[in-house]
Amino acid sequence: LSGPSLTDPVMFIVNIDQSFEAYLDGSLIDRFGPMAGESFPGLPKVFLPLGPGYQGKMLVLRIYSPYGSIGPFMEPRIGEHHSVYSWMIRTGLPPFATGALQVLLGIFALGVFILRREERTALYYAGFAIASGIHVITRSFIRDLLWDIGPLWTYLEFGGLAISSASWCLLVGQ
Repeated sequence: LSGPSLTDPVMFIVNIDQSFEAYLDGSLIDRFGPMAGESFPGLPKVFLPLGPGYQGKMLVLRIYSPYGSIGPFMEPRIGEHHSVYSWMIRTGLPPFATGALQVLLGIFALGVFILRREERTALYYAGFAIASGIHVITRSFIRDLLWDIGPLWTYLEFGGLAISSASWCLLVGQ
């Protein structure tokens, strides 16, 4: 590892497909997924504690995935805890705000449907907007900072995608 001198350095990896063990100079520092025991094998946000004086040390990631995709997603970032969290918020806030706005518009459309039951397009749009908004929120970096619900995020992500697709088809068909 190389980089600037930091007092509390961490390496942030958006996620690792699918389970991993991390070793720093031969010592286990983190693990996730089936290699760690009975836990949800999802896509975690990874904060590897590097400790002061990390420069020159060897970081080894042992990664396992029974699926086609394997390894880290996006480029890892090394920095102080607070600077990594700040970066997560700066890059994760726009998709989170966009998803929240979609959910709000969907709730408004649902209100229109409740007031005028014959307007089926309002119901289909509400389903599309709420589900796609939830999907966008689940793709944001800051989701786990706001509410750590573990595997439920994955279920919401895929459920939002399925429901928004079905609602979109019904909306276009209407």
